[in-house]
Amino acid sequence: MEEEEEDVMIKSMSGYGRAEEISADWICLVELKAVNHRYFDAVVHMPSIMNAYEDAIRKMLAKNIARGRIDAAITINCVGNSPTVVNVNTTVANSYVRAFNTLIDAYRLQDVITLDLLASKEDIFTVDKTIPTTTRDEIWQILELALSNAIDNLNVMRATEGDALKRNILEKCEYIIEDIQQLKTKLPEVAIEHEKRLRMRIKNTLEHISSAKLDENRVLTEIAAYANRMLIDEEIVRLESHIHQLYETLNGDETLVGRKIDFLVQEMNREVNTIASKAGSIVISKLVIDIKTEIEKIREQVQNVE
Repeated sequence: MEEEEEDVMIKSMSGYGRAEEISADWICLVELKAVNHRYFDAVVHMPSIMNAYEDAIRKMLAKNIARGRIDAAITINCVGNSPTVVNVNTTVANSYVRAFNTLIDAYRLQDVITLDLLASKEDIFTVDKTIPTTTRDEIWQILELALSNAIDNLNVMRATEGDALKRNILEKCEYIIEDIQQLKTKLPEVAIEHEKRLRMRIKNTLEHISSAKLDENRVLTEIAAYANRMLIDEEIVRLESHIHQLYETLNGDETLVGRKIDFLVQEMNREVNTIASKAGSIVISKLVIDIKTEIEKIREQVQNVE
């Protein structure tokens, strides 16, 4: 297994790795396909002759891959002396010969008993696939090397895709930050609009219920209470904080960040939903929709981060 590079990168959960190793007696091919999954899961396809190594194979995969579904296809072919031994059950073969001779004599047949005829009777032969200890060690050595190299190749692809995901997510964060800055510049203007709208609403209400003079102090009190309910400053601060944490996570030295980023995206969505519920302006609503759109794009990308 190759040493990890000092420059730690996040990884995608999808990728492909392949490796083939050849020894004096064996050729081993390992192919790994990875897709996103909430946890680590491995499905291993291999000849029955290799069943004894399945636990070791799974441990190697789990040691190097934290999350994702891994489909491992392993084949091995003997190019030297095969460890498989075919045994002949002569007792069964003799029984067949006696039975065939009985038929030949009884019906005066001209046929003769041939090797092809006996070879067609599967119960005459038994295949011993017991592998000697020395051969098992040799198979594991070539299998371990092929699997190790396939994992390395898989992780190279996963790191490459992970870097692309990282750059894409950071790009979308930039769009969100731009929208937040626009939102912040619009807040004073929106507050004035809210005040005008509320003044007019209170005035119209009072005119309908009485001819009483408009109490300026009461109006100011109502406006202050309403404005306090409509304030989105705290939500904006928290949203900016989540984006800052997202930047730090993506640019930090952690590699297994998928779940953490997913949590941050959920919190970002929560703050934006609160802002949307308080928005009393078409301008604010439009910016909120833009922000939610970018967050949703990030959420989709995060699903494939390990």
